[in-house]
Amino acid sequence: MKHMRVWLLTVSVVLAAWAYVIFGSLVAPAPLIVVGLGVWLAIRRHRAALAVLIGVSPIGFSFVWAATSYALGTGRLWTIGYPQVELANVGPTTRLQSVSSGCMVSGGEWMIQLPNNAMLAALTFVFGPMRGTYDGPYPGDAQVDGILSNATLVATSDIAVDRLRIAGREIRLKPGLGKKLSVRGSAELSKAKAAIWKNRVLVLQFQFSNGVDERPFDALLDVESGQIIAYRGAGLDRRLPKQWTE
Repeated sequence: MKHMRVWLLTVSVVLAAWAYVIFGSLVAPAPLIVVGLGVWLAIRRHRAALAVLIGVSPIGFSFVWAATSYALGTGRLWTIGYPQVELANVGPTTRLQSVSSGCMVSGGEWMIQLPNNAMLAALTFVFGPMRGTYDGPYPGDAQVDGILSNATLVATSDIAVDRLRIAGREIRLKPGLGKKLSVRGSAELSKAKAAIWKNRVLVLQFQFSNGVDERPFDALLDVESGQIIAYRGAGLDRRLPKQWTE
């Protein structure tokens, strides 16, 4: 009977913790209750219940999730808010991408997001970038501006078929990527220019027109794989292909 009460208490606290993640301040004491119960279970040596609390509660779950996703090459940093496209850019240092839980914020998201992000940061620091991520040089904004100042015009028809010729060199994009980059609703791709940096990064700038020139946006691509590393100036355009993972 005593053990039954311990398990009921453990399950109730785990559920309260997940409710806090979803509803936030409506279940405000939940994080303190989780910590308090964990300490009590450790003191009373209820090891099985403590293991369940650590592994299934939001914090423990997030640590395990982050470690597993890092090992599988699918790890993502978690954040909140309505994201711009650039949020998913490959990180210049960590080489991790970010994903948002959306614009509906409860206030309890930190309980799963902070452990996930901390674990990914720690694993990246100790073992290096996650496998499968972009592993080449990464230009900063000032460098991209300098690269584009010396870029050459490329045929828009070539982009649409995923094949570019730059300085006598043929660059192939991931199949279907060029067409997705070339179509922006009713606007037409009026011109594009490109340059290769350090023999690994393809810097592309697109200019679209629907009667009035729109602001251009830039895309950095990996020459070897033809995948997108990052966008600049793309804003909230959800029609763009996803970075690296698409």
